[in-house]
Amino acid sequence: PDKHLPNKKWISAKEALSLEPKLDQNGLRGAFLYYDVLNKHPHRSNLEYVLSAENKGAAVANYVSCENFLYAEKDGQKKVSGVQAKDLLTGNTFDIKSYVTVNATGPWGDLVLSKLNQKPVRQITRSKGIHILLPRVHKNTTITYETRDKKHFFIIPWLKYTLIGTTDTPFEGHPDDLRVTRKDAQDLLDLTNEYYPTGCQYSDIRHAYAGIRPLVAGSEDKNTYKASRKHEIVLHRKEDQIDGLVSVFGGKWTTSRSLAQDTVDLIEKNFKFRKIESQTANTPVTGGLVGDRLSDFIRDMQANFEGRIPESTLNHLLGSYGVNFLKVAEIAWADAKRFDTLGPHIEHLSAEVVYAVQEEMAENLSDVLLRRIGLGNEGIPSQSVLEKIADIMGNLKGWDTSRKKSEIEEYIASQKIVDA
Repeated sequence: PDKHLPNKKWISAKEALSLEPKLDQNGLRGAFLYYDVLNKHPHRSNLEYVLSAENKGAAVANYVSCENFLYAEKDGQKKVSGVQAKDLLTGNTFDIKSYVTVNATGPWGDLVLSKLNQKPVRQITRSKGIHILLPRVHKNTTITYETRDKKHFFIIPWLKYTLIGTTDTPFEGHPDDLRVTRKDAQDLLDLTNEYYPTGCQYSDIRHAYAGIRPLVAGSEDKNTYKASRKHEIVLHRKEDQIDGLVSVFGGKWTTSRSLAQDTVDLIEKNFKFRKIESQTANTPVTGGLVGDRLSDFIRDMQANFEGRIPESTLNHLLGSYGVNFLKVAEIAWADAKRFDTLGPHIEHLSAEVVYAVQEEMAENLSDVLLRRIGLGNEGIPSQSVLEKIADIMGNLKGWDTSRKKSEIEEYIASQKIVDA
């Protein structure tokens, strides 16, 4: 039962108001109730894909950029044989050679292809979407509204907060320059208050973040909301007379694993690789090896570690790391102060910072806060919490006082909502 979602159904206005009392009763006749899955920790999901690939034999690297393609040109056709890469931490450059090179760089996809000095047939457009995080202002359901211009936004229960989004506007700039502006955040809050009375004003926004959706450009229509969300896999040999290169455009969380399977299937078919049946549909990520029922796994772990790990801490670790929670716990058991939380009213342990640095390739404060433990996704932590994390990281990585200070300053600057 815990692997299946109940069917959708129509509920009366009275039932809808019992679930969400703040709904506007004016003209309310009822609501559709349906069920979906909430990805509480997308930063960890993404990392789990990387770590799972590494466990299967992939060589993975962090902070490495593609500076150029390695290619030869003959009779008007290019043959890609890899990339010239750069270690962004040391500045060293080196070649990575491959029989087939896959460009799966999301909103940077066409910018990477431009390094071949040839405009590809397939282009992408970019759509900017933002979310804002408020104190919990509604109950425990997700509410979606259709706006007057036929777009949608969601009011989502996330941890102890209310998460609101997303917007959908064309983005013409460079992906590296993406930021949330004050106008972005204020407009979304105003829109929300128009449909649902949050009682919040701009000063109540705890956090705001932006993302870019790469959309396959099919026409001159600038309406990114109506643009296709489907993914496309481009065999450049056919479209651009560039051999040895495949690009992936579009895609989303829901279809990411099938997209990867489709990409590998295309490569096997077109580059004379032996066909191997994909196992991705039946292969959990590294932290997901919990057996047939997640509820049974959680209950067993609670029984096994009763008295050794506080229940609230255990539930937090299980939710973030799955079966790998034990690796974090072992760090804490080896040094009791690593069982300390990072601050008052914070579930995250000092051991998680150590684990992020030692096992998950975290190189800076942003890595830890946003892409490993996720604490930064709840807003900018207090100065004392930032200093504690910087001290833990610095002791492991040999940072001096100046480096710790600059890490904190750079992190805060990167997370602030900008005026324009």
